[in-house]
Amino acid sequence: MTTATIGPVATSTDNADLIPALMDELADLEGRPVEWASQRWPNLTALPATDEWWESAAAEQLREELAERLDELAPLFCRFEERDTIRGTMYGFFPDMERIQEGEDIAHLTDSGHHGAGLELDGEPAPDGEWVPMAEYRLFVLGIEKYRHVAYVNDHGNLDVYEWHQPEEYRLLFSAV
Repeated sequence: MTTATIGPVATSTDNADLIPALMDELADLEGRPVEWASQRWPNLTALPATDEWWESAAAEQLREELAERLDELAPLFCRFEERDTIRGTMYGFFPDMERIQEGEDIAHLTDSGHHGAGLELDGEPAPDGEWVPMAEYRLFVLGIEKYRHVAYVNDHGNLDVYEWHQPEEYRLLFSAV
């Protein structure tokens, strides 16, 4: 079993291309073929792209079930979803910005000054930009679990999500621009 990577998995909206791509991604993540889909809809790989089954309600149901299972396997603070971009529609793992911004299970680091000089952890200034000791104090001394993860949005709107790893060390989980 591998870990999902943030970013697109498929860029097609055509079920004949999309469903096999989602099945391949799910098989890679789970480390085994997607047997439940093959049992319900045998010979999917043998169907030509022009077959009318790809436009059926059954194909839509399979696509939705695959997307739901992929969403369950999404990295922490991410979702598997469809996104419309200037390059077209993408299906993949993307940061769940609503959960990150509004969630009670993650701390928020913001830059109120220039170049990290004015860092604030949940609205409280971090002396000399040193937020790690503040977060660790809140996590281990006060026992506030949300400080296990810290989201930092810089003055350009870029996002970094960190996870506590060991004393004095938060490791970057992912970055998003």
